[in-house]
Amino acid sequence: VEKPMGIELPQNQSLRLAGALARAGGFTKDADTSRVKIIRESRLGKKSVELVNGAVFGKEDRDDLGPVLDSGDTVFVPRDEFFSVTGEVNKPAVFGRKDTGVPSGDPVRLSAALAAAGGAKNMADKKAVRLIRTNETGQRTVSKYNLESALENGDLKQDPILKDGDQILVAASEGVQILGRVRSPGIYFQVGAQLTVSRLISLAGGFDQYAKKTVVVVKKSNPGQPETVDMKAL
Repeated sequence: VEKPMGIELPQNQSLRLAGALARAGGFTKDADTSRVKIIRESRLGKKSVELVNGAVFGKEDRDDLGPVLDSGDTVFVPRDEFFSVTGEVNKPAVFGRKDTGVPSGDPVRLSAALAAAGGAKNMADKKAVRLIRTNETGQRTVSKYNLESALENGDLKQDPILKDGDQILVAASEGVQILGRVRSPGIYFQVGAQLTVSRLISLAGGFDQYAKKTVVVVKKSNPGQPETVDMKAL
């Protein structure tokens, strides 16, 4: 919410969830309005959580203002889930659940995020879409999925459920793709001399001013084992 705060309940009248949210300045632009949580603690110390769809508040065809709040209740509005899609897609960007159009409560799958990014380009390698996931300890895992099989055959194993913070990389079917904080990200081809990491960065115009000097290399032949190169040491 815009202004997290404690709210004193009015005397002789009830306060509904929509009213409390309005007092707190309403939702932020990154809020998951469909999963507002009301956390209650009973006299015996047991906690319960009620999920409320706050996206319907204020709509002309709905007069729902949510449940009545009790003293001691905690209202929590979570941040929306976000996924980044880069590479050979028409609209590379960071997308939230709202952008995918997936209803609240339904899982967001890889295909939905790619659809939000305008779909894959003609040069994209749809049989080797990479999903980069960072766990709580900071370790990265890279998994490869066949988007063609997912879309044409309905193979859900090739259309995984996404988690908040997932990165999706759609590489080109040919060439080497470089993304991130370089001056000219894109696809480069080996011509003449061997294409090393340092040469690729040079072809891409070098690092920009905000780049870290640690580069992550994901090989097409072994996507599950990303390599880290310390360019500062080189």
